[in-house]
Amino acid sequence: MHNVFGGGLAAWLVACVVGAQAAEPAKPQVDLRLESSRMLPPGSVFRRPSLATMIGPDGRIHGVDANTPRFQRKTDAGGMSLVGYLSESGATNLLSHSSFEASGKALASSWSSLGNLKVTSRAGGIHGKSCLELSGEGQWLHSPIKLPSYSAPDFRGHFLTLYVRLPDGKPPGDGTVRVFAARKRGEKNEIPSRVQFQDPVRVGPWWRIGGHVTPQFENQEWSCGVQVNGTVLVDAIQLERRPLNGCEAPSSYIPTTIGPAGRASELLTLAPETLKWPKKEGTLVVWLRTGSPVHNGSTIVLRQDYKLGDQSQSLTIMHNGGGLDVFGPIGGNRTPRLVRPDHWTQAVLTWKDGRGWTFIDGVQNDRGGPGGYQVRLDFGAPANRLAVGAQLLNYAHLAGYVARVQLFDAAWDHDTVWDRYETDVAAAGGDVMALVKPARPTPPTSRPMIPRKFWVKTVVDLSTTAPTSAVVYDSTGRLVRTLWEAKPMKAGKAEITWDTGNDAGKRVSPGRYQLRMLQAPGVNARYVATPGNGRVPQRPAPHEVAGVHGLAPRGVSVDRRGDVYLLGRGHGVGVQKYSATGQLLWTHIPLDSSDAPTACAIDGETLFVAGQHLYRIDARTGQTIHRPDGGWRAFLGENPSAVVPDRPRAELAGVREAMIDGTVLGGTMTRGVAVRGDEVFVSCWAQDQVRVLHRASLEQLSTLPLPRPAGLAVDGSGRLLAISGRDLVVRVGMAWRVLIPRVARRPFSLAVAADGHLLVSDMGEPCRVLEYTPAGRLVRSYGQPGELPGKIRTDRLYAPTGVAAATDGSVYVSEFLLNRLLKLDRSHAVAWALYGGAYIENASLLSDDPTVVHAMDGYGIGALYEYKLDLDTGRWSPRKWWWLGHSHPTREVRGFMIHGQQTHTLGGHRYLFSCHKTIRIYRFDGDRLVPVARVGSRLRFYDGKGKLARSKTAFPVWVDRNGDGLATEEEVEEVPLGEVGQGRRFPIEPHIGFSHDAEVDRRGTVYWGNFALPLEKIDQRGVPHYTWKTASVVGPDFKPLANKMLEGVAADEQGRRYFDMFYKDDSLRQPGIGHWPRRVIRCDVSCYDKTGRKIWSVGHKAKGLPEPGGIHQPSCIRYEGDWVFVGDEAGMVHIWSRDGLYVASLLNNIYVGNRRAQARQRGYLLPMEVTIGEFWSLDVVRQPRTGRYFLAGQSHEFGEHVRVYEIRGLGDVKRVRADVTVK
Repeated sequence: MHNVFGGGLAAWLVACVVGAQAAEPAKPQVDLRLESSRMLPPGSVFRRPSLATMIGPDGRIHGVDANTPRFQRKTDAGGMSLVGYLSESGATNLLSHSSFEASGKALASSWSSLGNLKVTSRAGGIHGKSCLELSGEGQWLHSPIKLPSYSAPDFRGHFLTLYVRLPDGKPPGDGTVRVFAARKRGEKNEIPSRVQFQDPVRVGPWWRIGGHVTPQFENQEWSCGVQVNGTVLVDAIQLERRPLNGCEAPSSYIPTTIGPAGRASELLTLAPETLKWPKKEGTLVVWLRTGSPVHNGSTIVLRQDYKLGDQSQSLTIMHNGGGLDVFGPIGGNRTPRLVRPDHWTQAVLTWKDGRGWTFIDGVQNDRGGPGGYQVRLDFGAPANRLAVGAQLLNYAHLAGYVARVQLFDAAWDHDTVWDRYETDVAAAGGDVMALVKPARPTPPTSRPMIPRKFWVKTVVDLSTTAPTSAVVYDSTGRLVRTLWEAKPMKAGKAEITWDTGNDAGKRVSPGRYQLRMLQAPGVNARYVATPGNGRVPQRPAPHEVAGVHGLAPRGVSVDRRGDVYLLGRGHGVGVQKYSATGQLLWTHIPLDSSDAPTACAIDGETLFVAGQHLYRIDARTGQTIHRPDGGWRAFLGENPSAVVPDRPRAELAGVREAMIDGTVLGGTMTRGVAVRGDEVFVSCWAQDQVRVLHRASLEQLSTLPLPRPAGLAVDGSGRLLAISGRDLVVRVGMAWRVLIPRVARRPFSLAVAADGHLLVSDMGEPCRVLEYTPAGRLVRSYGQPGELPGKIRTDRLYAPTGVAAATDGSVYVSEFLLNRLLKLDRSHAVAWALYGGAYIENASLLSDDPTVVHAMDGYGIGALYEYKLDLDTGRWSPRKWWWLGHSHPTREVRGFMIHGQQTHTLGGHRYLFSCHKTIRIYRFDGDRLVPVARVGSRLRFYDGKGKLARSKTAFPVWVDRNGDGLATEEEVEEVPLGEVGQGRRFPIEPHIGFSHDAEVDRRGTVYWGNFALPLEKIDQRGVPHYTWKTASVVGPDFKPLANKMLEGVAADEQGRRYFDMFYKDDSLRQPGIGHWPRRVIRCDVSCYDKTGRKIWSVGHKAKGLPEPGGIHQPSCIRYEGDWVFVGDEAGMVHIWSRDGLYVASLLNNIYVGNRRAQARQRGYLLPMEVTIGEFWSLDVVRQPRTGRYFLAGQSHEFGEHVRVYEIRGLGDVKRVRADVTVK
């Protein structure tokens, strides 16, 4: 068979002779067999600066020296056996004496039994010389361990694994032995494993069993180990924290003795020229395997970057959510096919004549169809070394094996790929007879052909040349056919042909129909502003666009040029550099985004950053500095639990008690960094010491004991200064001496000004920056007293976590709560303030005055921001701020607030309606934000005994009838489930399925899922009243679909409801571009009238780049004016008319071209890019005074901001209607 692609794979497949024998591929240009160190090609480099382990041929765990790669044979259930290179990220085993080799007394210091369990030491474990025999019924548990910070969210957790053996050699069952984790020993509070597995060692009788455990909250003490019912031998137990971006699979065993132990990351790189890429056609073949029956996450198999002019491209093969990403420098795609873990997988990327195809285990990946996907004829030169099993930036590791990499200089067809797959499987001992060759891909079939004699033609007069959409309505007012969307048409007479088929391809019944057409000659978006993100006073774009990305800013430092370095924590953002005028110079992308930096110091061209680790950044480029051995950081320790004073009741706790005292003061371990020559000083608050490390090697040189150290600085004479408790101390010889006693109420950060004065940030009441002479005399302070929530002021500080002094006398203050960097001149007058970095998830425009913008931060600290915006010039000013992040039962905001938000003026009062699984309703009272009502289950109320309780049904309604801002049992109304059913008031149950958007109209009616709650009244206290007695249910029955689909709802003034819906596949096997679209099976936008009758359904799933009417993943919906606005996860907004005609799509699709990578390189998004992904929330308001439309959208990823646009051209849309008769 000839490898001739011609006009594409579809035509080529048709031309093939069925049953013909495919030609054997020629000898590969590159043939890498990763079976041993001696088989690695010349120029290979391997680094892992620590010991490791692996299972040897004898079935036991053996040690492997540092910087020695591991190669291991793995055999599938079908018999296929290959030797592959094992790659794993760094990990830590948090359990002591994990091999059970210690004496009974030593074991008892960390381990104990519960229940009727006998524990006996036995010889012959899988690791070391002995193991434990556990017999009876009970638990063998390690002493309680506190979770590290930032390890609790669902996308992170811990793997608890151990090796077990039954006396009879049979596989272990859950009834006999399983891993176990609990919050309190001996009580019924087990932390269930999200994933449980058994993995045979295959040599000998040992099995590895395990589970993935994720406690609900951080920093809880918990006990883990094994639960036994019978007799079992146990050995080599491991509690391993898995990072956010690594493979969520357990890795190889890490032995420990008296405390936790770790293994460093490993990195194998090959010479840049290893892959001798053929330009016009070729085939890449890779054999790979995960290291466990458990697999998830984003994990690199191969990675090499290429440069073509000013464009960066990559060869990437990686696991992603159970599938594979196969991207060559010339193109590629993401597989919808589920790639089995614990299985040798063949990935093939082949290309020719500008088209490419991906095959997994001999089967073509169907994304892109038989014609494949477009690829480039040139891709540039290698920009770095070829990394195997990891990404060069240590972002993700395979936690598995790579066995073979081959590159051929010819493209392969369907038969050649399959024959090579069969050959490779057979050569590795696999069962070829069990393989079933797939059928050749066939082009999609077109809709059924309706005979031409039934077609009808209509002549219409088009008034303009424009993209034109056309639909057909029947006589009952239902849309039966979408003819086309945004088809270019010229002005004048046009003959419209309809085959009389409906959207399902069936011929409609005879009768009268109406052709409706819509022309949109110039609908577009104008960028207005990114309010709350940038400098005040502002400057013209593009500087205004490049704002702050780091969340909750911590430390700040200034270099000798006056450039400013600000710490924060965001989606891939750790540090940003600004000029003295507030212009963004670079954004640093940390290698480990889970390690939040909390202190920094600049020295020369090196910025030292400390969190749980100390690492260095090149101040000129923003890139991480590596040591010669490849390492880049030094471990400092885990963050402590919060140490806070006794708190009042939750509803009485203010910002200071619950946020400043708890989160900032009580939970920050590393509070200061200073540099003196080759010495780097880091204050480790929880350990009561200052650590001294070498600036080049990062090796620890010594420790300086100091009670509760915080800010550090080195003065002009080289003395080391430190905050210790409430005192400012100086290091004199081998001891500390108090320089200024009680320097502040709650001192935190420390800096030395050019004139030698000392600057101390104070977290007490009020928050201030204090300036002292070197002799200890207080010169002046900055920061006025008063409550923080309400009006935003520059003379009041909001948790000043960092202070720095420039050589010109300027002072910079970073404020944790307000996400603000404040610049003061030498007289302490405000030069400018840099705002931004709040984790904005919901945004709304005041419906009667869209110049007022409200932005909700849910996951960050829990806060609401108010901005005033000039819609013409784009200038904005911060006005108000309210903190909502504590455990107040009716005011709190926690979690991802991404399900819609509106702000309305009703009855003379202004209200905020913000939704995330519960619709929270607040009233604005001057500087106060008052909770007045709530709909949904995330509600706690006081029962008759004065205890906090939760509702019994899914959608309770709370109305604050007594005006105290607290919910009581008598104020809560439950869903009347007794009124649901045929012949009753609610024919179907009020339900939201799983809603991603709710809407509240200008009359105050709450639309959520399929029910509506009209506003009953507003009482004299300004409390809006809602009740189930006046509710209605319209639309689909969402209850049986709760786990299968997601939906959002909007409504118009006539009671019609508009739903965006998609059916989901959480295994991510669907065609699509991007992570989230791959779980969308199908999607649409539908309209129901007030009786519940479906009027129209339009839109469809975009399998590639969306054409008009195509949606990657619908994420939010709004109705305003005569238009329906649908948000798309990729960052676009699609518009339909109220009768279902497509109008236009606005804003940039982030998946087009290289936009995502370019945004990450520059450090910010361009004006027409609202997000880098995960566009979850929008609001659209037509300005009452002018009729202009304005859109507010947010960026859940990367920007974490709110952006406002004007939608122009809707007033120029033209409509045409014509009657049509079908006989």
